[in-house]
Amino acid sequence: MSNSTANKPCLISKNIYFFVIFCTGAFSLVYQVIWQRYLSLLVGSEARSSTLIVAVFLLGLALGYYLFGLLSIKIKNKKQLLKYYGIVELVTGLYAVLFSQYFNLLNNSALANMGTFAADLTLTFLLIFPPTILMGATIPIMTCVLPDDNSSLNRKHAIIYGLNTVGAFLGVIAGSLYLMNQWGLAMPLLIVGGLNILFSFIYIGNNLKGDVIKQDDMPTIKSSYSALAIYLLAFISGLTSISLEIIWIRLWGLSIGSSYLVFPMVLSIFVLGLGIGSLTVKTISTKKLRYYFLWILGSLVISFLAVSYLPAWTNQIRVLFDNKIINFYLYHLIIYSLLAFFLLPFLIPMGRLLPTGYALLPKVKEKFGLQCGLLYFFNTIGTFLGAVVLSYFLVEYASMETIFRINIGLLSLLFIYFLAKDKKNSWIFLVILFLVIFNFFGKWDRANHAAGLFMNKEKLPTYFTGLFKIHPSKLDTIFFKDGKNTTVAVTKNPRFEKIPSLAIFVNGKPDSSTVKDYGTTSLLAALPYLYLQETDQLDMNVIGLGTGVTAGLIAKFDGVKSVDAVEISEAVIDALPLFATETMHMHNNPIIHIHALDAFKFFRSTHKSMMSSRLSRQIHGSSALKTSTHLTSTT
Repeated sequence: MSNSTANKPCLISKNIYFFVIFCTGAFSLVYQVIWQRYLSLLVGSEARSSTLIVAVFLLGLALGYYLFGLLSIKIKNKKQLLKYYGIVELVTGLYAVLFSQYFNLLNNSALANMGTFAADLTLTFLLIFPPTILMGATIPIMTCVLPDDNSSLNRKHAIIYGLNTVGAFLGVIAGSLYLMNQWGLAMPLLIVGGLNILFSFIYIGNNLKGDVIKQDDMPTIKSSYSALAIYLLAFISGLTSISLEIIWIRLWGLSIGSSYLVFPMVLSIFVLGLGIGSLTVKTISTKKLRYYFLWILGSLVISFLAVSYLPAWTNQIRVLFDNKIINFYLYHLIIYSLLAFFLLPFLIPMGRLLPTGYALLPKVKEKFGLQCGLLYFFNTIGTFLGAVVLSYFLVEYASMETIFRINIGLLSLLFIYFLAKDKKNSWIFLVILFLVIFNFFGKWDRANHAAGLFMNKEKLPTYFTGLFKIHPSKLDTIFFKDGKNTTVAVTKNPRFEKIPSLAIFVNGKPDSSTVKDYGTTSLLAALPYLYLQETDQLDMNVIGLGTGVTAGLIAKFDGVKSVDAVEISEAVIDALPLFATETMHMHNNPIIHIHALDAFKFFRSTHKSMMSSRLSRQIHGSSALKTSTHLTSTT
């Protein structure tokens, strides 16, 4: 019997393994969305905490790719290697089943009450770093054990990556839209963890024969690309994909309104597009890679130019429906299709970059499993930096429009690098010309992001008169900023001349105004104060600043010693000087202490609460407690 025949598992077993790869991809994303919801209770929901969670998750995944790539070198027997992978899945499932108890243990520890960055980092590492390392085992190990011979290596790798990613799409939908809504957090972990344990025994009891393909020459495709160039491709694709995912979550929320549906809508389309791209890879060549780049850049530019019109398009669809339950689902199905129309054209070729890169990677016979792990290691390190640098730190200094441009620029430079490797000099000139024209002409109109058009429920006179019409707001925007977790605008109503009418909008939704809401925001300060029996040495709390009127007024009352104003959005805090007259310059008042973090986290980590020995009152200010959406990534 030939060696290639001996290495072949039976067809039924092979199909089972592919099916389980799909399921474990779904399980991983269910775990991710639920674990991140748990962690928000410990470390808060502000941008720093969300970024911390995503960063640790990605670092664990990256380390897993590398470590299990190393393991694939040491173990030659397919059955033994797959058995080890089954044990990994078993431990992952057990971890999920026991996670709630483990969380409760840490939640009641002294570490959870510290509230410092070091404590938050430690808690995040303790909770999600171990299982994310285990999740990094799938692609490098299965790429080693499932190919029957060296000729099927590249294609099987693309299928493994694609099935795992499409499974992640199902996990996002199931976890975000159904499981948590129906059963909360603990029960879905028990169900999915139990399934993970059950499926792990399929791997543990596998019947694979033979050794991992190491004795034959590795499949090579002629190219001028070094291993370093391919790893750079993986890194930049990860960097830009996660950054674009986060940007589109923000943009879609500004287009249809903040909703729990925004995050799963965008994330599911991203993982679906990447998965479809990988599964549809047929032939590998440097020419194909160039076409992928062209398709990605062209589609990204079209989606970039569509951003200004999305609020009007989605709202024109909205006003066609009345308020019936069936129309709620129909409307979201239509706009979900609209979003897919703009995202899938660049996500599908993006999903082909990693499988194509792996196929073009110059492979070493004894280390092709490790090289697979390294490819995804660099891709995941890219997603880590994209989430932390591009989508967290940089947003403090640049708008989402600028960050979107940076992503297009990075992919263009990567394309130029590969063109230079292929010595396609005329193409390089065309790409540079494209960049110049794009940056000169492409520009967003943010008027409908400032005062959210999604709030409109009536057909406007300008609706259905042209596809590319901007519907200007009747308000003048005097402040606009894309903050780390919110987009904030301050508008002025030109109809009020004698008394300036200023309003603050957070993610397109009006939070408070200085005219219409002034009575309400004043009473929010006065009524709780009048209710108090003791009037000396009061420590007051305000959750949500809005215009700042509530905090500014309460700080002027007799007996108020200090005011802690907790506001999750730093951009709201930056806008406070514009309301100086109405708030009695609260932003400069020495007894007002402004805390830019999640209110739940503030009250958890401070002794200034209703249970403390000092009298304190929690006053809900002019805006509701805000929460930020959690970033995932699928690599």
